[in-house]
Amino acid sequence: MKLFEDNHYRLREFLSKTFNLVDEQDTIQFADGFHKRCGICYSWRLSEAARFASENNFEIFTSTLFYSKHQNHERMKKIVEHFAKMFGVKFFYEDFREGWQEGIDLSLELGLYRQNYCGCLFSEEERFSNDLRKARRKFFSNHIGSEDPAAHGRVAAAT
Repeated sequence: MKLFEDNHYRLREFLSKTFNLVDEQDTIQFADGFHKRCGICYSWRLSEAARFASENNFEIFTSTLFYSKHQNHERMKKIVEHFAKMFGVKFFYEDFREGWQEGIDLSLELGLYRQNYCGCLFSEEERFSNDLRKARRKFFSNHIGSEDPAAHGRVAAAT
């Protein structure tokens, strides 16, 4: 099986798509457990994957986005099903999160690079910001009754 990957991050394009939507509220509040910018990123990345599969005559495609337990699988599935239909190519869904911890353990054992955030600059900012972490804990404590969003399956891509 041959793997095709897009190694172009296209930072300026990402920022132009998300900059006007990202404000302090988007960084702190999680109406459905995820940021507005995540939906934009999902749509962009998954539409590109569907387009590539269609243009290159693949019968089926999938995405590594479905490996992370920190991503909103239900939201991604709705988005990708739309683009699969639009581009006339089938999408293969499997919940790859089942092997998530084993994958982490193996990557650490092999000394492989692991990124602790989704790749978005806003997510990376959250990873290092104590103020944002405190605001997130306060939000979840007030709205869900727990300071640990992971306890409720409601984790932003940055955690």
